Amino acid sequence: MIRILDIAQNDLRQLIRDRNTFLFLLIMPVIFTLMFGYAFGAFSSGGSDARLPVGYPRSRSQLDQRPTA
Repeated sequence: MIRILDIAQNDLRQLIRDRNTFLFLLIMPVIFTLMFGYAFGAFSSGGSDARLPVGYPRSRSQLDQRPTA
């Protein structure tokens, strides 16, 4: 267990010394979050997404009925 902590401490020390890598590890998750949010429409001004309709039965009897095409 002590060996694992020594390895982790050594890696963190090297990471902090290299400023570019440290900034990359801090900034890239934020950039990816913004990119995927923009790509999937999280920042749109519209209401709900019409492409993904979600429905639920109003009563138990509707579950027993066969769907009609």
